[in-house]
Amino acid sequence: MNNTLTKAKEEILRDIKVGLVPQNIESFAQLHNFVDANCYGGFCNKTYTISENFEFENLIQNELDKWIKNGFK
Repeated sequence: MNNTLTKAKEEILRDIKVGLVPQNIESFAQLHNFVDANCYGGFCNKTYTISENFEFENLIQNELDKWIKNGFK
């Protein structure tokens, strides 16, 4: 889980840095206004299948939501 979570956080921060996502987002859900947030962490690569990994994806997204709500800390 840590590798996927770390990758997702890095991708979000990169998207903020390049201006794709604003710095003042307050939740994971808000990311969807700017990008397909479900893809963070590698969930949209060619080998990923949502039906097989839904619970894991949900766990990662919940952790990302907490991280964002805590000021990216």
